[in-house]
Amino acid sequence: MARKPGITPERHIEIGEQLTDMRTQFIQLYCEVMNAYPQRGGARRTAFRNAMKTAMNALDEVKNQGDSASLEEHSKEWEPHWYYPGPDQSERDLTRLWLMEKREVR
Repeated sequence: MARKPGITPERHIEIGEQLTDMRTQFIQLYCEVMNAYPQRGGARRTAFRNAMKTAMNALDEVKNQGDSASLEEHSKEWEPHWYYPGPDQSERDLTRLWLMEKREVR
Protein backbone atom coordinates (compact mmCIF):
# COMPACT_ATOMS: atom_id res chain seq x y z
CA MET A 1 0.00 0.00 0.00
CA ALA A 2 1.34 3.45 -0.90
CA ARG A 3 2.41 5.67 1.97
CA LYS A 4 0.74 9.06 2.19
CA PRO A 5 3.24 11.91 1.79
CA GLY A 6 2.25 14.01 4.80
CA ILE A 7 2.18 17.80 4.86
CA THR A 8 5.19 20.01 4.23
CA PRO A 9 6.19 22.66 6.76
CA GLU A 10 5.21 25.35 4.26
CA ARG A 11 1.75 23.86 3.91
CA HIS A 12 1.37 23.62 7.70
CA ILE A 13 2.12 27.34 7.85
CA GLU A 14 -0.53 28.04 5.18
CA ILE A 15 -3.10 25.87 6.96
CA GLY A 16 -2.31 27.60 10.24
CA GLU A 17 -2.81 31.00 8.62
CA GLN A 18 -6.12 29.96 7.09
CA LEU A 19 -7.38 28.54 10.39
CA THR A 20 -6.30 31.69 12.20
CA ASP A 21 -8.18 33.83 9.66
CA MET A 22 -11.24 31.59 9.98
CA ARG A 23 -11.13 31.89 13.77
CA THR A 24 -10.84 35.68 13.58
CA GLN A 25 -13.89 35.85 11.33
CA PHE A 26 -15.78 33.37 13.46
CA ILE A 27 -15.09 35.36 16.63
CA GLN A 28 -16.91 38.32 15.08
CA LEU A 29 -19.95 36.16 14.33
CA TYR A 30 -19.74 34.50 17.73
CA CYS A 31 -19.73 37.86 19.53
CA GLU A 32 -22.64 39.09 17.42
CA VAL A 33 -24.76 36.04 18.31
CA MET A 34 -23.77 36.08 21.99
CA ASN A 35 -24.68 39.76 22.25
CA ALA A 36 -27.94 39.36 20.31
CA TYR A 37 -29.52 36.59 22.37
CA PRO A 38 -29.84 36.22 26.13
CA GLN A 39 -28.37 33.12 27.79
CA ARG A 40 -31.84 31.95 28.68
CA GLY A 41 -33.87 32.81 25.61
CA GLY A 42 -36.12 30.60 23.58
CA ALA A 43 -35.04 27.02 22.98
CA ARG A 44 -33.93 27.66 19.41
CA ARG A 45 -31.96 30.77 20.31
CA THR A 46 -30.28 28.94 23.16
CA ALA A 47 -29.46 26.07 20.81
CA PHE A 48 -27.96 28.57 18.35
CA ARG A 49 -25.77 30.08 21.10
CA ASN A 50 -24.67 26.61 22.20
CA ALA A 51 -23.88 25.57 18.62
CA MET A 52 -21.72 28.67 18.22
CA LYS A 53 -19.79 27.74 21.38
CA THR A 54 -19.37 24.17 20.12
CA ALA A 55 -18.11 25.40 16.75
CA MET A 56 -15.62 27.75 18.40
CA ASN A 57 -14.30 24.91 20.56
CA ALA A 58 -14.09 22.61 17.52
CA LEU A 59 -12.09 25.19 15.55
CA ASP A 60 -9.70 25.59 18.47
CA GLU A 61 -9.31 21.81 18.65
CA VAL A 62 -8.49 21.65 14.92
CA LYS A 63 -5.73 24.21 15.47
CA ASN A 64 -4.43 22.26 18.48
CA GLN A 65 -4.32 19.00 16.54
CA GLY A 66 -2.71 20.64 13.51
CA ASP A 67 -0.06 22.10 15.78
CA SER A 68 0.59 18.70 17.36
CA ALA A 69 0.74 16.97 13.97
CA SER A 70 3.19 19.54 12.61
CA LEU A 71 5.44 19.06 15.65
CA GLU A 72 5.31 15.28 15.31
CA GLU A 73 6.00 15.41 11.58
CA HIS A 74 8.65 18.16 11.53
CA SER A 75 10.18 18.27 15.01
CA LYS A 76 13.51 19.71 13.80
CA GLU A 77 11.93 22.55 11.82
CA TRP A 78 8.81 23.13 13.89
CA GLU A 79 7.92 26.57 15.21
CA PRO A 80 4.98 27.30 17.53
CA HIS A 81 3.77 30.21 15.39
CA TRP A 82 2.80 27.88 12.52
CA TYR A 83 -0.66 27.48 14.04
CA TYR A 84 -0.56 30.22 16.69
CA PRO A 85 0.89 33.38 15.22
CA GLY A 86 1.77 36.25 17.46
CA PRO A 87 0.93 39.83 16.59
CA ASP A 88 4.12 39.97 14.52
CA GLN A 89 3.79 37.96 11.29
CA SER A 90 7.48 38.39 10.53
CA GLU A 91 8.29 35.18 12.47
CA ARG A 92 6.34 33.14 9.93
CA ASP A 93 7.97 34.98 7.07
CA LEU A 94 11.43 34.26 8.48
CA THR A 95 10.55 30.59 8.92
CA ARG A 96 9.38 30.41 5.30
CA LEU A 97 12.63 31.95 4.08
CA TRP A 98 14.67 29.59 6.25
CA LEU A 99 12.77 26.56 4.94
CA MET A 100 13.18 27.70 1.32
CA GLU A 101 16.91 28.25 1.78
CA LYS A 102 17.29 24.88 3.49
CA ARG A 103 15.55 23.11 0.61
CA GLU A 104 17.68 24.92 -1.99
CA VAL A 105 20.89 23.79 -0.28
CA ARG A 106 19.94 20.09 -0.56
